[in-house]
Amino acid sequence: MDAPAAPAAGNSVVVTVSRQDVKAGAPPASGCRRRVLAEYLASNLMIRTDDPELVRLAAKAAGGETDPYKLADRLRVFVSDYVKDKSLDIGFASAAEVARNREGDCSEHGVLLAALGRINGLPSRVAVGLAYVDEFGGQHHILGFHLWTQFYIAGRWYDVDAALGETDCSPARIAFAVSSLSNAGLADLSLPLLDKIGNLQVQVLEVVPRR
Repeated sequence: MDAPAAPAAGNSVVVTVSRQDVKAGAPPASGCRRRVLAEYLASNLMIRTDDPELVRLAAKAAGGETDPYKLADRLRVFVSDYVKDKSLDIGFASAAEVARNREGDCSEHGVLLAALGRINGLPSRVAVGLAYVDEFGGQHHILGFHLWTQFYIAGRWYDVDAALGETDCSPARIAFAVSSLSNAGLADLSLPLLDKIGNLQVQVLEVVPRR
């Protein structure tokens, strides 16, 4: 979970990220908040909640689970296993396409997970930003462009990452943009990163062990 960025010297900021406590929760959403959340339960071109194959997969993945935290984990595990061809060759496929082709990279994992959550009543959105990985493309210990899913549970948005196989997500990620995908495709969502790739340096100032 990202904290507000604090100004630092020059053209830099200090960002504090911390692991989310899924047991902490938050006050129930107000009537106004519930209306806002309706966007994150609605069907759109990228997440067709009435698509027969997505509906079938959503029921199979949930397995009758109703507890939102356990449901989020079941859906994440399902998507992590379901996308068989971890390919970078797919160009921002919709959830319905991923359901049928079972291939793609982080964006396909993220949009499919968002769809399965939404069909099961979990408000969902996707986030794009940077995430730490041990190794990718021959490089080690890097922060790379990434997309993951967020579910709204007990009054808070929680990161859930099917591509990296994390339900209790590592805090080593920084989101630059989030979207319900109602008015934009995944390609549009990546635009906030374009002017940052190659022009961004990240320095770790302090790591506090999890208690």
